[in-house]
Amino acid sequence: MSNKSQDLARRREELVARCRLQRAEVANEFAAFRPPVTLGGAAGFVARHKMTALALAGVVIGLVAYRPKKVLALGTAALSMYKMAQHARH
Repeated sequence: MSNKSQDLARRREELVARCRLQRAEVANEFAAFRPPVTLGGAAGFVARHKMTALALAGVVIGLVAYRPKKVLALGTAALSMYKMAQHARH
């Protein structure tokens, strides 16, 4: 290999190594911005599925704003069914 080719290969190796280090540094810096999702239970589920929870909340708010009487009737029926299920269990 010529001297020029060897020089180019060496420079390429140095650049690849430098890029690898820079990528690792950027990854570490971005990791500091991410909040840890260490919550358990319902809070952990909501934290892991933020978009789904927000979409569901939007639909519920829209239904309550658009048809409050039907939502109230549905909520009352659901509560009655829940209570009946709890009585049947005990």
